[in-house]
Amino acid sequence: MSHAFPDRSFQSPSPRRSTIDIEEQRAWVGFYKRVGRDVALAAEVMAQLDGDAEMKRRHLALYLSCKQSIRVHKARQARDKRIGCPRRSNFDPPCRLNFDPGLVAGIA
Repeated sequence: MSHAFPDRSFQSPSPRRSTIDIEEQRAWVGFYKRVGRDVALAAEVMAQLDGDAEMKRRHLALYLSCKQSIRVHKARQARDKRIGCPRRSNFDPPCRLNFDPGLVAGIA
């Protein structure tokens, strides 16, 4: 009886990731990269994660990134609304009609 090498014939080979698992992982990595720039994608991913508590728990960083992306987008929209017409006056003809250059220059 030899004790040099144990008999490993009864063990299954190491589990390999399937092609589907690899592609699924690539998709999630893509979401992590894109949600900061794409608010529509962030909202969609967040809605999907809201519907599945287990997925939300497994991808909490992605969920929080989506929330941050949406929050930044809303803040940007609010800022743009506060700035209003003077900023868009060169590009938006209806806004130009309501724009008084004297008010911006401090001339009343």
